[in-house]
Amino acid sequence: MKKIIIKILSVILKKNIIEISVMIKKIRFNIKKYSIYYRLRFINFFFNFKLSSFIKLSGAKKGDEYNDIYNTLDILINKKKVKKILEIGIGGHNLDYRGGESLLCWQGFFTNSKIYGADIIDKSFIDFKNLKTIILDQGNIEELDAVGKNFGMFDIIIDDGSHFANHQRISFNTLFKYLNDGGIYIIEDV
Repeated sequence: MKKIIIKILSVILKKNIIEISVMIKKIRFNIKKYSIYYRLRFINFFFNFKLSSFIKLSGAKKGDEYNDIYNTLDILINKKKVKKILEIGIGGHNLDYRGGESLLCWQGFFTNSKIYGADIIDKSFIDFKNLKTIILDQGNIEELDAVGKNFGMFDIIIDDGSHFANHQRISFNTLFKYLNDGGIYIIEDV
């Protein structure tokens, strides 16, 4: 009897440790998410920083080689008029509570916008205020078209997804019709 009780307690304890570990990851991610959000909102309200500064402050892994490209968005587009942004590829791969920094960057910089992030893996833990995630296979024309029909027209579309040329081509050919006149379509890592 004693062995059975010990075994039951060890199973319960092991399960609780796993649940506690997941809960801690979730809490840490939410602290990070809120911290990035309010820091970028504060900076956006009081300062006129370039988009590349927001990318760095959010922790997004966009790389210094894209600074000039993203800073041209300041010139090409009025950030107050941007209403919808779609980014394909959220990051963090299949790890729980990882990725989404660039979505938080767009949310902090384009304060009047609805931000959509699409990934093949469920990243709904990132959903927050004007930020929504969508599960999407970038190589599936029907899924891409459904995103365009349900959430478009977009002012900015960023393809930072699989980085496979055939997926980039499929995404562009399918989503470009859901880009507003004067909108910008960016394909990273071509």
